[in-house]
Amino acid sequence: MWNKKETEHYIFHYHKNSFAEKNIDEIMALQERCYSYICKVLKVKMDRKIQYFLCETQEEVGKMYGDNEPANGATKMPDKIYAVYNEKLKCVGTHEDAHIISYNTLGNPKQALLREGLAMFFDKVWWGIPNEAWV
Repeated sequence: MWNKKETEHYIFHYHKNSFAEKNIDEIMALQERCYSYICKVLKVKMDRKIQYFLCETQEEVGKMYGDNEPANGATKMPDKIYAVYNEKLKCVGTHEDAHIISYNTLGNPKQALLREGLAMFFDKVWWGIPNEAWV
C-alpha cells in the first residue's frame, strides 16, 4: 500500500502514483531543512527517524491517526506524522515536526498553549497571515 524513501532523519511513506510521489524529492529536502532548523533552535537531536505518512485526504489522516476525525495533519508519539499532501493542500513544513521533535527531546507539556505555541513559532504564518500580526 505504501512506497517509502528514507533520508537521514525521516522515513517517508506515500502512495504509488500520488501527487506526493511526484514531489517526494522536494518534500524530503524541505523536511530535512525543517528538522535541522528545529533542532538547531531547540539545541536537540532525536535518537530515531520520524515516520512521515503523506496521505491523500483529510479523511485518510483521521483513519491513519485512529480517531477517524478528518484532519490536515496529526502526530502520534513517539515518531509518526500523518499529513495531507495533494494538489490543493500540502501539510508539510515545521509544524508537526516541531511537535514530534520537542516531545521526544524536551517532553510533552500538558498545556495546549505551550504545545501549539512552539509549533506555531516554527510555522511563522497561520492562514497566510504572519504570526506577529495575530499577536
